[in-house]
Amino acid sequence: MRARERLDPLLLGIIGVAALLRVLAATGHSAHVSTDQRAYSLLALGISEHGRYAASGLSGSFHWPPGAPFLFALANLAAPARAAVARPEVPAAYVAQVVVGTATVPAAALVARSVAGRAAALVAAAVVALYPPLVASAGEPLGALLLTLAVGAAGWGLRREAAAALAPCGALLGLTALTRADLLLAPAVVAAVVFGCARARRGARRALAGAGVVLAAAAVTVAPWIAFVATQTHALVPVSTGGGANLFIGTYLPGHGTIYGLKHAFGPVLRARVPALRGVPDFRLPEETIVRYVAGDHRGRGEDAYLRARALRNAARFAGHRPGAFAGMLAAKAGRLWLDYTHGSLHRSQPLARVGHVALVALALLGLAAGLFRRRAPALVAVAALLALATVVNAVLVSEPRHLLPLLPLLFAGGAAGGVLAFDRRPAGVVTA
Repeated sequence: MRARERLDPLLLGIIGVAALLRVLAATGHSAHVSTDQRAYSLLALGISEHGRYAASGLSGSFHWPPGAPFLFALANLAAPARAAVARPEVPAAYVAQVVVGTATVPAAALVARSVAGRAAALVAAAVVALYPPLVASAGEPLGALLLTLAVGAAGWGLRREAAAALAPCGALLGLTALTRADLLLAPAVVAAVVFGCARARRGARRALAGAGVVLAAAAVTVAPWIAFVATQTHALVPVSTGGGANLFIGTYLPGHGTIYGLKHAFGPVLRARVPALRGVPDFRLPEETIVRYVAGDHRGRGEDAYLRARALRNAARFAGHRPGAFAGMLAAKAGRLWLDYTHGSLHRSQPLARVGHVALVALALLGLAAGLFRRRAPALVAVAALLALATVVNAVLVSEPRHLLPLLPLLFAGGAAGGVLAFDRRPAGVVTA
């Protein structure tokens, strides 16, 4: 590739605008600190100042995956700052977020360019650079960057003859899982895409080898963390201990699969049993208190496993006795992922913004579908498969609009590439590598 192509002036300009917008967003960040932001900051301070993944202000440190806390810890080591437990602050973390968020712009451009060329790259970069939720998102940019790079690495590895070339893809997917626990199955999904795309060109044996490299590299990346958590909790924990609670809440039909619904369902019981909560309205009830009540005597080491088992029993019972209501709940949660607009770490009711969000997402999905119809490019197949995975996971677990943020750069890259391919007059074909 020529130097002029590597240093596209328009792309550099878009990246510059993206950086400026993210700097402004970080400078004027809200005084509100979400539960996740507070946990990330507390854990980051524990890592950087005390060398341990724990904090006095948190009841369960391993409830949160380590990606963002370690990023914040590295930032704090570069520019240390003292902070209070009530409002922990890692000022350098905002700089890290700006860098990571800005880097996602060229990453999305590279994915789109590998499929459909310069025009697609510029469109993808512009949308990722300017879309407000991606500018203001807190705690999500690292997952978005890693996942976007992983899909790009999958395409790059498939264009090479050696299966080992897919190792970076697997490692990036492992890091993605360590950042976003809801994407724990992403390595398996991408490995399946690698096998399907490589099989026609390379044969089943070599395709299977490539898929195996992806899974092995992801496993090697995640294994040290799982081993560390096992030594601390004396249990096998897949990345974080929040999975059991999320599964229980997400499958609890009386609570409509939402955190607020759970509070409404258990509010009367808690207020009757805990005198201190009798004047507390449902929406102010602590989620942790409800989860501990549900876990009962299983609090501690066996809590996560117990909540998972109870959630599966509930799901089987609700699906068997009230299949229509249970299916409707799952569909509503999938819709919440795709149709609700989120800005930064807060979900806000903004009708016009929501309409714009739905229109943009629909346009990107249409472009992705058109691109897949024209060519089965591995990157496009991977994007579609990961979007399907996220939809299923959010239909089952607790669904939040912000869970779509790590996938938006890929969606916009796939939509831009697919849109360009749709107007390509060359005969439609199937690209397998």
